This record gives sequence, structure tokens and C-alpha cells, in this order.
Amino acid sequence: MKLYCPGCGKEIDETEFMEFNEKCAICYLNEKKVGQEDISNES
Repeated sequence: MKLYCPGCGKEIDETEFMEFNEKCAICYLNEKKVGQEDISNES
């Protein structure tokens, strides 16, 4: 079964899929960074 990152369409393996919330590592880390920026902007 092939899995693809919804963010960039890159093919990912099952480990990445489970570990990074169904995304590739790059999109997952970018999303986490954006999330942290949102929090710091509010305070």
C-alpha cells in the first residue's frame, strides 16, 4: 500500500505516516513550527 503526504504529495512509508500524523517529516515539522508561532503571537 502506498501512502502519500497530503501536504506535498510525497510518497511516505508507514512509519512516517504513523509518526508524523499522516504527513511526511517536512510537512509535519513545518506545521509544528507554524503552530508554535501562532501561540507566541497571541501572547
